[in-house]
Amino acid sequence: MRVTYDISDDEARRARDFYDSMRSNPLVRKRQQRNVDGVRAPADHDQFWEALASALLTTQQRSGPGSAVNRFITSTPFPLGLSDCRAHSPCGALVEDRITAFGGIRRGRTIAGELQSNLTWLDDEGWTSVLPRLSALGASTSAPLEREAAGYLAEHLKGLGPKQARNVLQMLGLTRYETPLDSRIAKWLKEFGFPIHLTAAGLSDPSYYEMVSDGFQALCERAGVLPCLMDAAIFASFDGPAWDEQEVVKW
Repeated sequence: MRVTYDISDDEARRARDFYDSMRSNPLVRKRQQRNVDGVRAPADHDQFWEALASALLTTQQRSGPGSAVNRFITSTPFPLGLSDCRAHSPCGALVEDRITAFGGIRRGRTIAGELQSNLTWLDDEGWTSVLPRLSALGASTSAPLEREAAGYLAEHLKGLGPKQARNVLQMLGLTRYETPLDSRIAKWLKEFGFPIHLTAAGLSDPSYYEMVSDGFQALCERAGVLPCLMDAAIFASFDGPAWDEQEVVKW
């Protein structure tokens, strides 16, 4: 059984008009450069680890411009680099200490436990299955290929649900169709007139998430906008002109 979305000409026009109003935003331009125009090189260990840690840090807390989370994940060098975490294995104490010392970031202990478990799994066996999926996305992409990779990450890595698994891949520039459906997207879709009631609890279920994602992708296709770009436009619209070039480095 499958839900079919019938997008009207007016809905497609409204979606396109919205995107056109946001396309010059730094966040949207960065997404265009990285996920659409850029070279789709497969991520290495360090890049994947940084995206994974960044995605976990953005869970259940503010991550927009000026936030502590955004300042943390755009720090140079990255405070939770893979070499440091491996050097302090098990890395939970290091992760929690650095998050706490930075200040303004919640869930430090939870994130530390998730990263410690994930590093153990990756170094024991996970890299041999994760890296080929990233390489496949680097070589070519499609909605089904992106969805399979996101599902695999969500199934095997602690702290990653459907949304944050896609967030990891999006940060790496490897997705165009599968996007993180967060509270901002849900609010925008509701105001746009999306026919399905959206809830945070529902979006934690992979099947429900994919059903909503199908609708979002159908709307974007009719509007002639890649979902990854529409996602950036919606995300940026909630912050007005606050984004600058430095702050969008990960987004």
